[in-house]
Amino acid sequence: MNIIASLISAFRQARRRAWWRKNWPVVLFLLLFVCPCPFCLAFGLADQAIREVGLLPTRTPRPPATATPTAGEVAPPTSDASLFAALEPLLVLPGDLPAGLDGAQVRDFAPPGLDDLPAAEVVIHRQFARGQEVAGGVTVFLFGAAATAEAGYDQVAACLEGQTALIADLGRSALSAETSSAVEVLFSHCAALVHVRMEGVDLDSALVYARRLDERLIGWACR
Repeated sequence: MNIIASLISAFRQARRRAWWRKNWPVVLFLLLFVCPCPFCLAFGLADQAIREVGLLPTRTPRPPATATPTAGEVAPPTSDASLFAALEPLLVLPGDLPAGLDGAQVRDFAPPGLDDLPAAEVVIHRQFARGQEVAGGVTVFLFGAAATAEAGYDQVAACLEGQTALIADLGRSALSAETSSAVEVLFSHCAALVHVRMEGVDLDSALVYARRLDERLIGWACR
């Protein structure tokens, strides 16, 4: 009796909808004279009627799918730490450095002389070493905007010593400086600012490395 009462109550509510008003005599006929299992159909109709009037959800929501990067794609970083981890392996690859120089320690702060620039999202500095001696390094700043990177470029460029020269085909703005003991390459590209210092090598060797690094960083600098 409880089942029949539930069915009647739900059926009356559902009849308010146009389809039920039009077809309820046919459904009632099927229920009473055609269906081999009236109680099975009764349960089905009750469930459908209840869902039609909005007492139960019509489906179970699924969580949104999360895109998974395919081969060759790089997932965008979600924090400064993950951005640092993504950029650090790009600083020095096999064959990048002139003979005698090796990549050494990696730090998350700039060396003296580069530590007073505008605040950056990420700062990565990797030393170069010749044997046990430090022989320069590369520092990468990733700012939140290209304008900030250009401002940092102007600030560092004003402090370079030695013989300076503009460099073509490197980043957006690029400048070299040579002294008797070291060469420096400074360039900006979109939101990135890069400073390279190498001791005991010629300028051409430093430029080869700088251009390779620029190509690797462009996807992150120009996001």
